[in-house]
Amino acid sequence: AAASVLEFDYVFLYSEPPAGVVLDAMTATVSDGTTTVPVEVESARADVSSPYAGSSARYPTIDGGITRATPVRTASLNLENTFPDADRDTRYTLTIRLTNAENEFRSPRAYVDHIRFTQPAEEPFTASTASFSVPETIVAGESVSFLDETCPNPSFGGCQGWSWRWDFDTHTLLTPPTASGAGGLTPPPPLDPDAPEDVLRARLVEQYPSYVFPEAGDYAVTMLARNADQEDDAEMTLQVLEAAVAIPAFDPDVPLPTTAPAPITFVDQSTADDRDPIVEWFWDFAGWGTSSLQDPDEVTIGQAGTWVVRLTITTQSGRSDTQTLEVVLD
Repeated sequence: AAASVLEFDYVFLYSEPPAGVVLDAMTATVSDGTTTVPVEVESARADVSSPYAGSSARYPTIDGGITRATPVRTASLNLENTFPDADRDTRYTLTIRLTNAENEFRSPRAYVDHIRFTQPAEEPFTASTASFSVPETIVAGESVSFLDETCPNPSFGGCQGWSWRWDFDTHTLLTPPTASGAGGLTPPPPLDPDAPEDVLRARLVEQYPSYVFPEAGDYAVTMLARNADQEDDAEMTLQVLEAAVAIPAFDPDVPLPTTAPAPITFVDQSTADDRDPIVEWFWDFAGWGTSSLQDPDEVTIGQAGTWVVRLTITTQSGRSDTQTLEVVLD
């Protein structure tokens, strides 16, 4: 009874991205030899509707092709609770099944390893255990840090045996980005200094990932937290904004002079997401003045040469971007 939880690690392999609603799947069941219907291990269910959850990697195959592999996942079942009439001599049968919903050319594969017995979680999850937080503003193309808030003790020893699975809702992309480690947290969470470096690094990647959403839009991000035979998930819909881009330009309606001194009219053609509009502009005219107007007054550049004009924009959320424009005068 002290080690009544059956656990195993698995990786789901696939060679093709999802084909519409067609799902290749893996399931696992456990039987004690007397139960009429085998018990399914829910945490072992995997399908290609979300093969890119979290970090995934591309690996070459012997025949020259490419296959992808999900991160190592863990499935578990509390045998004492599931089979209350079993005793210490009971033999259990673990069955792994792979199914192909389309044709024989899409062969699903899974790698199962480290089958073991562990102790149940001391404190079972409650209805709202799993949780995580993110920055208030998320911009496409920029790294965003995810902070797990599930484990009651952020130190390595306090969360030993825990695991996390993230789905960033980008699995339909042909080449989704991968998650990276430590989430850019400053300072990083306290960890056991005596733990091996590779263990610490893997732990940071799993519990505090960072991610770059490639496109603006709404994403349903899900985190599944596990502790022995207990698991719970949390979902958050994130609004990912278009990055604001400063675009200084010459006024197309005013002829551009080529000799100094030259009166020049500049206009702002910057772009930003409607949900995070530009609220501040700052023009630097290379020593010939500055302006905080979106479209500044006419500027006179008094000497020949190549002058670099800079425009810095700031959005409502405080994000900024700076771009330049050259003025060449004879």
